[in-house]
This record gives sequence, C-alpha cells and structure tokens, in this order.
Amino acid sequence: MTLPAQSDLDTPATSSPAWLQEPAAAHPILGECSQGRRAAAFLFFLSTTAVLFIRPADLLPELADLPIYEILILACLAAAMPEVLDQLKPHSLAGAPITLCVVGILAAIALSHASHFQFAETWTDGIEFTKVLLYYLLLVAVIDTAARLRQFLACLALCIAMLAAIPLLQHHGLIDLGTVEALDERSVDHNSGQEVIFTRLQGAGLFHDPNDLCHILGTGVLLCLAGFDTGRSRALRALWAVPLAMLLWAMVLTQSRGGVLALGAGLAAWGLMRFGWKKSLVVGAIVAPALLSLMSGRQTDISLETETGQERIQLWSDALDLFHANPVLGVGEGSFEKATGLVVHNSFVQCFVELGWVGGTCFLGAFYLALRILLSQPVPSAFAPLRPYMAAAIGAYVVGMMSLTRSYFVPTYLMLGMATAYSRAAPAAGGAAGARVSGRLLRELAAVSIIFLVLAHFWVRASVHWQ
Repeated sequence: MTLPAQSDLDTPATSSPAWLQEPAAAHPILGECSQGRRAAAFLFFLSTTAVLFIRPADLLPELADLPIYEILILACLAAAMPEVLDQLKPHSLAGAPITLCVVGILAAIALSHASHFQFAETWTDGIEFTKVLLYYLLLVAVIDTAARLRQFLACLALCIAMLAAIPLLQHHGLIDLGTVEALDERSVDHNSGQEVIFTRLQGAGLFHDPNDLCHILGTGVLLCLAGFDTGRSRALRALWAVPLAMLLWAMVLTQSRGGVLALGAGLAAWGLMRFGWKKSLVVGAIVAPALLSLMSGRQTDISLETETGQERIQLWSDALDLFHANPVLGVGEGSFEKATGLVVHNSFVQCFVELGWVGGTCFLGAFYLALRILLSQPVPSAFAPLRPYMAAAIGAYVVGMMSLTRSYFVPTYLMLGMATAYSRAAPAAGGAAGARVSGRLLRELAAVSIIFLVLAHFWVRASVHWQ
C-alpha cells in the first residue's frame, strides 16, 4: 500500500459522480479552491478515523471532557458538505444501493420504535444512528480516487495496529493505564473438570471486550498483508511485517474463537482471489497448521456443544421466536437487550428481531451488495491490487458478526463505506459503474433475506439443546 503521486490524488473522470466533475478547467481559481477543500476534508476524515480507534482520553484522562471526535467530524462535514448532500439526492441514491440500505436502516429504527409508540426512543436512537450514517457518508464523500483509497486503507491498518499496541504494552508491563486492563475470565477445564482462570487481552473505548478487539484485529491483519504484498519496494514491504506480527500476537492473547474463525475466512477468501484455488490449497496446507499451533487452547476449542456455543444458539432461537411475533417492523432497537439483559450475539439476527424484515433486509442487503460489488464488478487496473484485500476484510468482518452484535457500530459502516467508495471511484479509474437500484435488485435482496431467515431458522432448530 504505497502512496501515489499527488497528481493522481484528485483526478476526476467524466464518468464519475456529479460531485467529482467540478469545472476546474473553466474556472481555475474555483477549481483550486475545490481541490483544497476536498484535500482538507480528506485530512480531517483521516484524523477522525484515528481518534475513533485510538481515543486520546484513553491515554490522557485529562482529555476526557474534550469532544475531539465531534470537533473533527464536524470540521470534515463543513469541508465536504456539498459531496455529502449530493449523496442524499434521489438520483444519487438510485446509483448507490448500499447507501440506500444504510439510509433505510435509519428509517427502520424510527419506524420500529414508532410502531410500538416509543417516541422518545425514536428520537434518541434516531439521533445516535444519524451520527453513524454521517461517518459513512463522509467516508464515501472524501475517498474519491484510487490513491485516496490506498491512503485510507494504510491509515486504517496503522490505527488498528496502534489499537493493538496499547493493550500489548500494558500486558507486558511497559505501561500502566487503567482504561486497558485485561479481562480475567473463569472457565471449566473439560479434561480435569477444575475451574481455571485465564487472562484475555482487551482494548479500550469501542473495543473494551476481547471478542470485539479480536474482530477488528483480523481486519488489520488483512490490511497489513495488503501493504506487505503490494508495496513498491522491499523495504516498505518489510516494514509492514512489524504491525502484522504484532496484530497476530494480540489476536492470540484475546483468546477469541470467533475472531480466529473470521480471520480464517478472510484469509481463505484472499487466497482464492489472489492465487486461485489450486495454489490456495497448497498455501493453506502450510499456513493453517502454523496458525493453529500458534492459537492453541481456548481459541481452537470451537464446538457448538460448549457452554458458550449453546448460550449463543439459545439466544438466536429466542430472537427468531420474537421476530416471528413482530416480523415487519420488529420490536425496536435495543428492545431485545432490555427484555433479556443480553444481546443476540449475531448482528444480522439482531437487526431482524429489532428492526423487522424491513431493517434486517437493509442491513443484510448492504453487506451482500458490498461483497457482490467487490467480487463481480469489473476491476480497473488502479484498484486491482486492492480488491482481494478489501473483499477479504469485509468477508472476515461479516463472519465475525455472526457471533457478535455490531449492528449499529461505526466500524461496521466503515466496512460498507469502503465498498461504496470503491464502487463510486472505480469509474474515475476506468472501471464500470456499480449496480443501480431497480425492481430486479430489490427482488434479489428480498430473496437473499428470505434465504438467510430460512437457513437460520433450520440451523438453530437443529443445533439448539435446551436443558
């Protein structure tokens, strides 16, 4: 992931969206102002993303009352306002089905609460998700070229590496921060029957949970692989090996089984797209045993019969039963947790039960479209090196969400924003435009939604064991 020349950074194309076609040639001064405004918006957005992952208050508690993230994202919005507003126009939404799905989730949140006369929640939860939507729209607005996409992915990989570095330093006694203390968890050893206590690495802020931390670390591993594989010089490639090794070690210390499964799925997808299935089988036969030996113990004890496995399947079963009672608009965002004290531990099922078939289809459909775009849309040469890693990162994130509830989480929509940015900037690099909203596409999303629900229903019923 090397950085191209600045001249490549802001080159619009005739087939690109309207907000990339400002008449710089006809109005040189206005064109320079527009270029400067977009460059400022991009820098503000990189800073916003860095603060999202590495909160200054977690390192310096005296900064806790300073709204750094809010200041940066509002500055970014001020610089990118025309591009953000353009995305919400009907003709723009028709050409960006993922964006339409994300906007649809906001509408589903409001409708789900309103259908149960929960008008206070309609307002508060709607405002909260609007903030998530704003981050997504800004990402799509500022990443308008292949060069900027490369820079963003490199920045994201480094942010995730820093996110891992802080709890690693804490774990090895090199720093002492109260915000990143490890989690001591009790379990029963299946062989001896005795209770054991094991320590699990966890982050701070949004990732103050071992499973959440491991989930995003897997994304970082795949993005570091991109830098290691696509760097223009051996020296740059070698540098990426440092954060890559650090991320893998942090994943081991989280002891997260779901994170390992997600990374395995991402690596498999990357291998198939990068090398083809024959070479992937050979590489997998070598790499898989090495990874399994590294991630031994709890992380390789993956079974539906374990206590944790059955607890989650039982939650999915309860959620599907509740969905059947409220199939169209759901029970309202957050209502499942209020009723049971727990989340569903499956982001897709969580959306279906809380937002009904409407919101669940929007959420599932957004990720279906993201993977479809990266797997099937014709690839311009500028994007070809990035595509396997982006598809693998999003695929791994999807697998991780099968055991985590990240339905209304900003990094979740960061993943969707990457796919949309790719789709919108690809024409500027000589590629074809992505899918447009049509009756056929809506029927396809409805079919995907129904298939998911049917498969989830039969799989849960076959796997759950009630005592």
